[in-house]
Amino acid sequence: MGIPFYILVSGLNGIIRADGSPKYAMFATLIGAILNIILDPIVFLL
Repeated sequence: MGIPFYILVSGLNGIIRADGSPKYAMFATLIGAILNIILDPIVFLL
C-alpha cells in the first residue's frame, strides 16, 4: 500500500535537492524515517 507514497517522496526529494535545498530534503527524509520507526510497532500490534 505504501509504494506509491515512497515513489512520490523519493521523486520529490530529488527535485528538492536539485532546487538547492539539500538540508530541507535531508530533514524531510529523516522525519519520515523516525516516524516509520515509531509507527511500525504500533500499526503491527493492531
